[in-house]
Amino acid sequence: MILRRVSLLLVVINASGVCQGFSPSNKNSRTQHVVGTTQLHINPMDKSPLDLEQELFAQDYDAVRGSTMEKESVVVNGNNDDSQWEGSSVPLTSKPTTVTTGQSASAVASMEEELQIQKRRNIAVAVASVVFAVVSYIWQFTHPITPIQLLARMEQESAPITSIGSNGKPTVVDFWAPWCENCKMAAPTLEKIEEEYKGRINFVSVNGDSPQAWPLIQRFGVDAIPHLALISAEGDVETALIGPIPKRVMEADLDVLLQQERETPLPYVMLDVFANRPDLRRVHFDK
Repeated sequence: MILRRVSLLLVVINASGVCQGFSPSNKNSRTQHVVGTTQLHINPMDKSPLDLEQELFAQDYDAVRGSTMEKESVVVNGNNDDSQWEGSSVPLTSKPTTVTTGQSASAVASMEEELQIQKRRNIAVAVASVVFAVVSYIWQFTHPITPIQLLARMEQESAPITSIGSNGKPTVVDFWAPWCENCKMAAPTLEKIEEEYKGRINFVSVNGDSPQAWPLIQRFGVDAIPHLALISAEGDVETALIGPIPKRVMEADLDVLLQQERETPLPYVMLDVFANRPDLRRVHFDK
């Protein structure tokens, strides 16, 4: 800047005719002054020293400003250098999603097809369930379970004899035989009772015709069948019901046996096998 102002003063002196070599005959000539990269063509007779100084200052300012702007400009050409983006912000815009009419129709058609498949599947399941129920009913109607089969199944599913007086539940011991007509008659009622009190009362079924059942027949004093021994949770034989027993009678006695710390006697009693042998009333079997 100082160099430029010194040069300007020299130009002004030359323009005023102070320096040697100036003559009026060459007043139309132009003086060329070179400073750095700036060339200034001056006609000393056209402009005043103040105008020359202002023009030189303006050219110098434009040159400095252009150089600064060139350094600050950033051209985005795919370079991933993060330093180029400091102090600047680039707006982010999402690419608009356009759904054509064909795509929308295809999506609707696909959904309708899935619904149709699901509907057909549900109908097939419903029809299969109905068919299975009808076939099962027809089979049971044409192949009824005989009372002997029912009694044999209850014997297979019965609780072990060792559960008497050992698991805190009352017990019903049923003595039956395949030739006993009253046993066959009472089998459906006994099945309903077992289903009603399942999990609360032990049900033990004993086939009196089996040789293994003879010790139990002696221990319970069985002399007629069907013989139902009602036993408390502690293992005491309360009574024995002989013959076909109505369901309401069985329910009344079992409800009393289920009472905790009961003082009420059984509402229906029939045979007291241990009336003369009270020391044998409590039954217990080792596991």
